[in-house]
Amino acid sequence: MTVAHVASKIARINGVAPNRGATSDEVLATEFRLGTAIPSEIKELVAVMDGCNGETPPEQSWTRFWPMQEWRMVADLGSTTDFAEAIVFADYCQESWWYAFEAAGAGPVRVAKINGPDCIVSESLLEFLEGVLHDDPKIYGPHAG
Repeated sequence: MTVAHVASKIARINGVAPNRGATSDEVLATEFRLGTAIPSEIKELVAVMDGCNGETPPEQSWTRFWPMQEWRMVADLGSTTDFAEAIVFADYCQESWWYAFEAAGAGPVRVAKINGPDCIVSESLLEFLEGVLHDDPKIYGPHAG
């Protein structure tokens, strides 16, 4: 499966209310605002849906993907985490915690859970999206499940 395929499945979940996919100009504007390049995996996600107005249901991880205009650096949200330069792009259960991707480097994008305890929950965006779709306890951190 691809990021776009799994993102399309998430966008079709009742209640998610996805926004239309982002244009290349909107991606460039977000890169400029954040001062960093957006990895290709993330570009695949936002091409399908630029965030959503609802969240997945609790049995599918209760996650809301943020529109790019809401994305923030972890440091800008007041966290003192080791992932300060990561970009928050989603949250769990009405911001009980955030999910952030690391923008540096080529290849798969690691996704971190931010707000106690901070940790890597997936080694790629595809793995994270599949975790959301199937409510994989791994995306809740090392002590979940």
